[in-house]
Amino acid sequence: MFNKLRGVPYIEPNAWLIRRKVSTTTNALNSLAMGVLSGGVYTAMQALDKATGGDGGFKEYTYSYTSNVNHYKDVLRAHMGSNFERESGGYPLGIKSLHDFRVHKVTSEKARKTLVGKGLKLPSNWTLNQRSVFDRAVKAKVVEEANKKWNSEVAKQGLRIPPNQSWLSFQKNPSIQARIKQEMGDFYVSPTLADWNNVQFKQHVLEVNVQRKTREFIGILKAQQKEFGDGGSLEHEGKQALRATIIPPISMSLSLFLVILTVVKLPGKTVALLQVSGVMKKGAGNHKLAHAAALKVAPLLIIFVLPVMLWDNKYTDEKSAVNYFLDKVDEESSFLTSHALHWLLTTQPMMQPMGEGVDNGLGITRAFKVIEPAIASFDKRFGGEEVKPVKTRAIPGLYPLTIKTNVPNAKIMIMNIKPSYKPGIQLPPGQYIIRVVAPDGRAVRATVKLTEKQRVFRINL
Repeated sequence: MFNKLRGVPYIEPNAWLIRRKVSTTTNALNSLAMGVLSGGVYTAMQALDKATGGDGGFKEYTYSYTSNVNHYKDVLRAHMGSNFERESGGYPLGIKSLHDFRVHKVTSEKARKTLVGKGLKLPSNWTLNQRSVFDRAVKAKVVEEANKKWNSEVAKQGLRIPPNQSWLSFQKNPSIQARIKQEMGDFYVSPTLADWNNVQFKQHVLEVNVQRKTREFIGILKAQQKEFGDGGSLEHEGKQALRATIIPPISMSLSLFLVILTVVKLPGKTVALLQVSGVMKKGAGNHKLAHAAALKVAPLLIIFVLPVMLWDNKYTDEKSAVNYFLDKVDEESSFLTSHALHWLLTTQPMMQPMGEGVDNGLGITRAFKVIEPAIASFDKRFGGEEVKPVKTRAIPGLYPLTIKTNVPNAKIMIMNIKPSYKPGIQLPPGQYIIRVVAPDGRAVRATVKLTEKQRVFRINL
């Protein structure tokens, strides 16, 4: 700041001396003393000097040297003050402390100009003491720079997200939701939040998708109901599928019931044999009737009630998909049907290991395998007819299904049937859910109806 000062200006020699005022009495006494000492010559010279316009030997001031450093500082300050203030930009020479320098108006003005040049917005009358004003200006500058940087980086990502949003608003921003939708595909639910816990995700996403898929498949089933119903083109196949679905559980239930009934009735039969042989006495009158009734009712209660009440497994667990299916059967069909299926799924896994253990212990299967060749030979020799395979009727009315899309190398899937899609796949008429997935992950789902006249469909992403 002070590197432009030009040094000390010219100072009169007398300015370095200490000047003291001389009184009239002192001048008179000095003149008298000098006149006496010079025999009147000094007095004559004073008179002559006075007559010619001089001071007559009377001095107004006296000058003397001193060893006091402060005197010379004052002399320098007095002669350098104007130059210093001009060349330092307005600072006086007498600033005594750092505090005085900082609170000086010139310092504040210079600091304000520097800060304004760096982008801070400060009022023209701002001083260094106004710290709160400075803090607000810095905050505004930082926010401005941060917003500028944010907008630049967000634009590079192809997003439109304004700054200074709350976390919730940020998650709900259309750009963020579009990115989440791209990742989730068909399972996306608007809005999907990133901070959902497992319970919230299940409630807002999984359950919603399950309900949506259920409605879709119910719609497909209803749309194809006529084709599988009486008189429809797929009536025969529908009945075959129904028989294949219903008969195995029924036959398994009957077999299991008869096996358990036989096992449960063995103690009763044993008691009856002992009574016939005379080892045990028969009851009389009412006791006999009650005993007989108990023997008939107890096995049924043991078979149908106890397994459902006392045992459970992974199939009947409340959180399992099978249990959900049983609940739906109970709602849509009847309690007896649901209870029968529940009983089967509870009892069969429990009884199968027990039966296997008995078989292994008694060696029934091993013994049968020994005589199996002889039995087969006997059947073949005495009238056994060769079992011929049942000829199934070909599915009528198949049509080629072709899906076209605007994305090269897209993956095409048919969601409601097992066979994989290939151009021209032969399928029966009906509605099909088509999913097209681009190589970059974008996906779209659509439902098409295959008919004799409509076989080619276009699905664009």
